[in-house]
Amino acid sequence: MPRPSTGVSISNGGMNVDRIDEHQNRRTAEFALDATGLKTPLRDGDIVRFLHISPRFDNAITLRGNVAVPGRYPWHQGMRVKDLIPNREFLITETFWNRQNVLGINQNNTGFQSPEQQSAVQAAEQQKAAAQQQQAAAQAGQPNPPAPAPPPQPPQTPVLPNSQQPDTTGLSRAEAQRVTEEALKNQVKRSAAEINWEYAVIQRMNPDDLTTHLLPFNLGKAIAGEEQQNLLLEPGDIVTIFSQADMQVPIGQQSKFVRLEGEFQSAGVYQVQPGETLRQLIRRIGGFTSQAYLYGAEFTRESVREDQQARLDQYVNELDKSIEQNAGAQRGLSPDEALAEHQALEGQRALVEKLRQLRATGRIVLELKPTASSLDQIPDLVLEDGDRLLVPFRPATVNVIGAVYNTNSFIYKPGKTFGDYLRLSGGATRNGDKGRSFVIRADGTTVSRYGHSSLFFNNFDSTRLMAGDTIVVPEKLDKGVVLRGFKDWTTIISQFVLGAAAAKVLFP
Repeated sequence: MPRPSTGVSISNGGMNVDRIDEHQNRRTAEFALDATGLKTPLRDGDIVRFLHISPRFDNAITLRGNVAVPGRYPWHQGMRVKDLIPNREFLITETFWNRQNVLGINQNNTGFQSPEQQSAVQAAEQQKAAAQQQQAAAQAGQPNPPAPAPPPQPPQTPVLPNSQQPDTTGLSRAEAQRVTEEALKNQVKRSAAEINWEYAVIQRMNPDDLTTHLLPFNLGKAIAGEEQQNLLLEPGDIVTIFSQADMQVPIGQQSKFVRLEGEFQSAGVYQVQPGETLRQLIRRIGGFTSQAYLYGAEFTRESVREDQQARLDQYVNELDKSIEQNAGAQRGLSPDEALAEHQALEGQRALVEKLRQLRATGRIVLELKPTASSLDQIPDLVLEDGDRLLVPFRPATVNVIGAVYNTNSFIYKPGKTFGDYLRLSGGATRNGDKGRSFVIRADGTTVSRYGHSSLFFNNFDSTRLMAGDTIVVPEKLDKGVVLRGFKDWTTIISQFVLGAAAAKVLFP
């Protein structure tokens, strides 16, 4: 029998024969899977093990990341980055073309949906299923089930600012698709995340010690043929191309689209120039019209909205959890006490359900004075992709909502106060809690009867209102509803920068 050998490469496969010689000694021999090896005579009791072929490719380069066709490509002697990526078109992803194909096409006829449409439809279905589940639980007398996790979002920057996202709550799949198509038909945005031209990397294993090394290079210069960046490639290299969504690049290198709406000389979607701020962008497009109401300007940012929504969801979930824990802790109550406890619990759950309907806006308060009219008074903010600034025309009304006899909009007159407009609405109803009423200012700030030492003698009724302000008179909360962890409505509205639209959800 041949002597044990290690000459067969695992990359080529082979076979091992385990044998017992003369019923005493165990031996193993290795043979190649060739004509000679396959003719090896076998004995009774031999165990033959065929070695698998190694998955290693001896002459391949792996290309991955933000490229048109990721995968394995053949390597040749002297191959460089530019040979692997010959031109910029090689970096246009399939996602880009899919989004391009959606534009101007009626999806109801083609059956094709963009990622944004798919996300909206999935959200609508989940919201509808959650509502049905909560309704079934309420009929069975069970606690509300936990809210489902939001659907996964595509890695690209969302198409529309939150204030323009279509509301698909309670809609069927077809209805949600139609609403989404209407909202997206005139969008102006990138069809895919942009390339990070400054950084790409080659991942290479050192055959001597099997350690991995990274060889970064400037992708733009490599494709242009600059020798120092156009690195030589070796078999087994992994080349990764990043987009600006994969890895945040310096602010000056980011491509940013900002939406300016309302009272601008040229409202529209604009690409921000390197280093350009909000004030500079507005000046470049010609500034505001004479009807611009800067005090009521709404500046929203997607990253802020995500943070606000995450904090709001966390707060509501913790509040809901504390309610259910307290509900299960009550024991030994009389029938009257049990009934009162049940009513209080239902009130608490209704409170949580109202809070769960709130959606953060991502609004950033610009802290402008009511008399602001000059471009120089606009904050010199560094812009992010997806920012939106809406400058309305000067409104002519003040809104009064909530538990009042006449929910309405009243003509704004300079000098009129909170008390004046509350009297015009007929005042608070029997269930209205005038002591906790508050004002949502047109600039996004909130002021209330309590906690503002700047109001002399706390005479909130004499607070002067501005055009576009909204007075909110909440309903009285039962004592059982005011539970530990619940904050005053004013605190919630101001902490998450919720506007009059959110107040109408809470106090219809």
